[in-house]
Amino acid sequence: MSALRLFVTGALASVALVTASAPLAAAAGSKLSVRLDPPRLLVGDRVTATISLPLSEVPPGANLLFPDWSEGWGKAEVIQASPVTTEGDGPNRSVVQRLTLTAFEPGRLTLPPKELRLGDSQVLRTPADLALEVRSVLAADDQELKPAPPAPPRALPVPRTAWLALGVGLALAVVAGLLAWRRKLADDPLAAPQLASLAELERALALLAESPPADAFRGLSTALRRYLGRSFGFHALESTTTEIHRRLAERGMERDLVLRGVQTLRLSDQVKFARRPASQEERNQSLHQTRELASTLEAALHPAPAKADAGRPSNPEVAA
Repeated sequence: MSALRLFVTGALASVALVTASAPLAAAAGSKLSVRLDPPRLLVGDRVTATISLPLSEVPPGANLLFPDWSEGWGKAEVIQASPVTTEGDGPNRSVVQRLTLTAFEPGRLTLPPKELRLGDSQVLRTPADLALEVRSVLAADDQELKPAPPAPPRALPVPRTAWLALGVGLALAVVAGLLAWRRKLADDPLAAPQLASLAELERALALLAESPPADAFRGLSTALRRYLGRSFGFHALESTTTEIHRRLAERGMERDLVLRGVQTLRLSDQVKFARRPASQEERNQSLHQTRELASTLEAALHPAPAKADAGRPSNPEVAA
């Protein structure tokens, strides 16, 4: 997508740049800050957003919960969210999380305030005036390149060694692809093609029951997405939770079933992206709810055949 946008932009004789309108801003009433770096980038390139809060602002024992970045930040895409760490020395120590952002839409892209929860009652917000500016500029020399006069086409001979090298390269690529595919099937228990979608999900849930809560929720997100994708025929592993919600609703699923599945995926997203703490009880409850959801979906997708009337004789001659 990034290469295609750059090509279209070049065809229009302009280069799109991303500019951070507020490289460093502090939220009102707190020392929460957000730094965007670098300030100017080619469109589609990446911007690092560093969110920091002085450790002195965090009461001892308070639980600091960062936002869920799984759906992006406004119209900017969040490519990666780093773990929350503590940096600095002495009075300068701060709680820090870094995001990798990118943007493709021209104009001013506002990064709306996001909430950071500090304990059970206090809420901190990122600056309200934070934004990315996407603009187009002319070339440095401000002159158009004059096209060269057209030359008549002429055929270039292709040496036989080139065809031979191309054939050998294609053969090696096919062999490497087959080996990589077989290795993936051997290493990934979720990719076993001989298992039905429900059996594959149950096998994954059994393995996740012994994993730490954080690892279990990451595995649960993959297992449930794979089950829904195989059951309803779409690429769920590459889809966001919002896209999965829309696709399941479009397929006529009951609203209660859709919400149950989406809630499990959103909880998994919070553990993966926002580093939300998870307990063993939450892990066990989510695995149990996923089993119940899959059982209900299987009954709806593959209803049992209706049984014949017990009072009706099977042989028409006997009935006569």
